[in-house]
Amino acid sequence: MDAFFDPPEGPGRPGVSGEKKTLKGVVAPHIDLRRGGPCFAWAYREVAEASDADLFLVFGTGHAVVRGPYALTRKDYDTPFGPVRADRAFIDALAERCRPADLFEEELGHRTEHSIEFQALFLKYLYPDREIAFVPILCGSFHEMIAARRSPSEVEGVGRFIEALRETVEADGRRVCMIAGVDFAHVGTKFGDPGPMSPAFLEAVASEDRERLDAITALDAEAFFGTISRDGDRRRICGTSSIYTMLRAMDAAEGRVLRYDRTVDSQTDSCVTFASMAFY
Repeated sequence: MDAFFDPPEGPGRPGVSGEKKTLKGVVAPHIDLRRGGPCFAWAYREVAEASDADLFLVFGTGHAVVRGPYALTRKDYDTPFGPVRADRAFIDALAERCRPADLFEEELGHRTEHSIEFQALFLKYLYPDREIAFVPILCGSFHEMIAARRSPSEVEGVGRFIEALRETVEADGRRVCMIAGVDFAHVGTKFGDPGPMSPAFLEAVASEDRERLDAITALDAEAFFGTISRDGDRRRICGTSSIYTMLRAMDAAEGRVLRYDRTVDSQTDSCVTFASMAFY
């Protein structure tokens, strides 16, 4: 874990930042650590240096969540550094505001979901001796909305959840940092694209990612969603719902890209892109 922070790929070990901005949230990858560890580190050095949060809300891609847009759990997440405790009071207050929707219907999706697990690992790495207040939220697919080119905010289950989340944060009163554990494009023959991949193809993917990153740094959830819905999510973005939800729920004024990266697997002729971002 220490080595992920080391240059030249990593940002350097966390220290004392000269900036006085207060971090409101980050985007971090959820790709495996072997391929994406240094990119994670760019986001989590920012958490270590610029966050004064008492409460971390983590939005993970719910790869197996199919019956609703969101799934909560009251269970803790274990890590090699010790458990990250679910903040049951906040979770119950959020679930109550969302009734009659049952946000625990697909709770078992958390059992095998890595998109939040990696974020829990880095949080406990940063704060090994601190009991972290942690709210794990799995975000399901927005594919029906993408196909219909319909804003998620117009869908009852999404709009109501975001409203309830903002109300719960305001009523709770603690300082909050939001984290979206997401990857971006999944392309190549492994994922159904005609191959083989070429440098021109990979540059086209990177160009489309840059447009999405620009919309995210502008804190424009609808523009971000539009970059995906206009082509039916042909790049298979693995984090649309998590990013959209965080952008709509987060009280931030500025965003920046910390690092953009990709991993190319020549054996499967595939590529996955990912990024770390910070919001103030």
